[in-house]
Amino acid sequence: MANPFLDPQWPSGLAPDPKLAQACGQGVGGRRYLRLFQAGPWGDSLFVKEYGAGRRALRQARSEFAAAAVARRAGAPAVRAWAALEAGGKAWLLCQDAGVDAALDRERAWALCEPLAESVAMFHAARLLHGDLHVRNALRASDGAVLWTDLRRLRRLRRGREEAASGADLGHLLASLLPLPPRALLHFGRAYLQRLRGAAPAPPETKAWAAGAAAAGWKRFREHQCNLDRRARRQQRREQRGLHPQVWRQPALAAAAPELEAAAAAGHAPLKLGDRSSVVRVAGGGGPLVVKHFRRTKALDPRDALGRSKALRNLDAAERLLRRGFPAAQPLAAWSRPGAGSWLVLEDLPGHLPLHEAVLRVRGAQRAALLRELARLVRRLHLSGVAYRDLKPSNLLVDPERHDFILVDHDRNRFLRRAVPPELARRDLAALHAGLPPEVRASERLRALRAYDPRWSRREMWRAHVRPLLREAARRRHRWMPRRLLGGAPQP
Repeated sequence: MANPFLDPQWPSGLAPDPKLAQACGQGVGGRRYLRLFQAGPWGDSLFVKEYGAGRRALRQARSEFAAAAVARRAGAPAVRAWAALEAGGKAWLLCQDAGVDAALDRERAWALCEPLAESVAMFHAARLLHGDLHVRNALRASDGAVLWTDLRRLRRLRRGREEAASGADLGHLLASLLPLPPRALLHFGRAYLQRLRGAAPAPPETKAWAAGAAAAGWKRFREHQCNLDRRARRQQRREQRGLHPQVWRQPALAAAAPELEAAAAAGHAPLKLGDRSSVVRVAGGGGPLVVKHFRRTKALDPRDALGRSKALRNLDAAERLLRRGFPAAQPLAAWSRPGAGSWLVLEDLPGHLPLHEAVLRVRGAQRAALLRELARLVRRLHLSGVAYRDLKPSNLLVDPERHDFILVDHDRNRFLRRAVPPELARRDLAALHAGLPPEVRASERLRALRAYDPRWSRREMWRAHVRPLLREAARRRHRWMPRRLLGGAPQP
């Protein structure tokens, strides 16, 4: 009886040993993918996916083999599965080797946006949902075509739910490609719709589709990041016990904690001195470090009593921002002492300046470009569900040469499963707008607001969003430009 989990073209009498497979290094990513050098009708080598031991692992390997066969019979661009077998007490899937340059990253994927879109449309045209569309599951074959692997979640597209299901499928893919270049997204949408319908879509239809696809991508991105946060919290609960937990991302700093506390108390080389906190630069074993001391305040914060000190909240929020791909100072350690406050150790950022100082060092087109990049960064924060809640210029550090941003001071950050509501977004923008020095002209500020959301150029959007933002900025206790903007004073 023929083995149903062997490709019909599998050479008779051939019994490869998957245990001889080697780590890929290149090609398909993932810890369970290997490369087996075995000649046959597939070429010189096969990709081998390891599932583990037991009946469940064997069922998974056979299920993915069957899914790959269904996809290829339907004309979908899936990697060809050659065999699902058990060897050495483990289950293995042997599939087509697309080559050492097959793996795609974000940049390569957007350069291939049209073939990528056509490959997804071929799945949906065959009434199939991949279920796990991700840039790391896409391979570029030697002929330039895009093939898809990891088909364990493949399922049929139900009638009456085509638009919602295919939109969710696309959301998984676009979430792995964020941030989305607008022009590349339009090319992606045009190629997808043309392949799916057989006719080129009208430009307004492509724009509407691109807006909906981007919204689905951001939604999936927020959900995925919140799931990662939940896993990280479970790990933190296991690691951080007691009323004064200590976190050492660099264990060598634990022995140097008393010296770091003494240096912060002495205030040598201060970067910031305040009533509630102080920031100093100290010499560490591997180079300079930045230590921030959060002093104990008279107001009782229940989070401090429960072991969630400000330093620990800063470390947690910084790691969440880094997981989302935002530039934040790398946290190295956080701890607290009874009645003495808490300490946070960060990497040193030599040469970086606060935004309100860096913006005065450039003029004209350079200043406009800097403010546009800042507006796009804030827009990405809000679409990712991050409400900063303390987005003043002193909490944004800028590299004066490359104009790269670094976010600091995260204890007020909030991470949401939805896009940041307009009220919270307006609060962030107002703090940033009010904190800029008066030398930044009104026209430069408004161009930056249009870069944040191009729709704000419309009169009704201006009234709904920009006017309340300016009023909010004017109410803040600052001495900068918002009062001149609202008062109509001549600009410098």
